[in-house]
Amino acid sequence: MSKLIWLVQTGESHPFQEGARKMRTTMLADELRARGHEVVWWSTNFFHPTKSLLAPGFKKIEMAPGFEIRLLKGVPYQKNISLRRYVHYKKLGHDFTSRRKGMRKPDLIVSALPDYDLTASMVSYANQNQIPVLVDVQDLWPDIFVNWLPESMQWVGRTLLAHDFKKVEQLLARATGIIACSSRYLDWGLAKAKRQRAGQDAVFYHGYPTPKVSVAQGLSPEMTAILQTLKGKTVFTFVGTFGRSYDIELIVGAARALQSNPDLHFVLAGQGEKFAWAKQASAELPNLTLTGWLKEAEIAALLHHSHVGLVTYTRSAPQSLSYKPFEYMAYGLPLLSSLKDEMRDLISEHGMGATYRAEDLADFTAKVKQFAADKAELETSARRAKKTFVGHFSQEHVYGGYADHIETILKNF
Repeated sequence: MSKLIWLVQTGESHPFQEGARKMRTTMLADELRARGHEVVWWSTNFFHPTKSLLAPGFKKIEMAPGFEIRLLKGVPYQKNISLRRYVHYKKLGHDFTSRRKGMRKPDLIVSALPDYDLTASMVSYANQNQIPVLVDVQDLWPDIFVNWLPESMQWVGRTLLAHDFKKVEQLLARATGIIACSSRYLDWGLAKAKRQRAGQDAVFYHGYPTPKVSVAQGLSPEMTAILQTLKGKTVFTFVGTFGRSYDIELIVGAARALQSNPDLHFVLAGQGEKFAWAKQASAELPNLTLTGWLKEAEIAALLHHSHVGLVTYTRSAPQSLSYKPFEYMAYGLPLLSSLKDEMRDLISEHGMGATYRAEDLADFTAKVKQFAADKAELETSARRAKKTFVGHFSQEHVYGGYADHIETILKNF
């Protein structure tokens, strides 16, 4: 029987954006709609990755019969960690609260953290109306803000954000179930909720669509020229946002240290607060290319021409398992990663790359050279990465399981 399901996620690209990649919410919406359910996706009119407005205010966008996106009005900001971003999320929660009266009630809500203000509003609405609500933990907020402070000052951050910490604990405790993109994140959510894991809780990794066999046509002259320079080289690629938790400095440092080797090339694709620095620092490096923000087809073409996916995080980064590894694996790229715990275990178990010590330039460059020196092992690792993706992390595998879980909650609530 068809149900109305609300999905709440404010940090991902949307299917109405030109060249947008499919991310967690879009793929889950696809699976739910394929099963006959109606979907409303609550998001924001401000697009975090490019720091740009998608609409001047609140807007409804009908994507297809039974699939609507609602953009709540937020506050534009430029820095990832800033007062304006903090206010932005407060604004979204208030905007939803002001609009919820008289709306058709959903049969179930899936609301993502880190937006805990909007998620708190969703959990409150669900509890008041006897609606099951799942909280999907995708980032550890507000902990992330405290972790950026010097250890001696973290108590100040916890004091200032005491209300926010309490809000997260309460919304997780009041949720019907907790979903997470890694086991570590689920443990974090359960600890905040002060309870043990139960049947309504689950881990669903960030799946990724199976790439098309052929490389997209009609690329820009700039992208075509970039791909031409990569031919015949071992290409190490980073795709993502140049935020504080991503060790862009390490990649630039490695390119500088290895620039005498003409067979190695690094590519940094994306934008973010570190982009201007990276552009200046790498201006004279012949073995490093900055592409800027890329559309889906351009990312696909780049990854088809790459050999290793870079999962480079700083020591203080809170990430456990992000989108990046699964996107690289989808294209058959072995991983060079600084992530520990689950990601390190996955790489080791499936033999699909290597883990280096975070922020250790010598260790990173040594492993880069090992990849480049042993082409046979590189090809073997690539096959293992692709096999692991198909067997465990494809869109069909991950979001089929996620939709099964949602339907079980609907049946048993």
